Amino acid sequence: MFKKIGTVSLFVADQDRAKAFYTDTLGFELRADVPLYEGASNRWLAVAPAGAETELILYKP
Repeated sequence: MFKKIGTVSLFVADQDRAKAFYTDTLGFELRADVPLYEGASNRWLAVAPAGAETELILYKP
């Protein structure tokens, strides 16, 4: 039985636009925004509503 969900991955075409939508439009907190590895164009980008345990990972495939 599940007790909680920690992260949910959402595939997005544009990480910057998705970040702006979730933070500026919906008011989510930015939890992380770091490159997946040195020189990577994709980032580990996590957002969540204030106080929430579950984070959304905005992942570019």
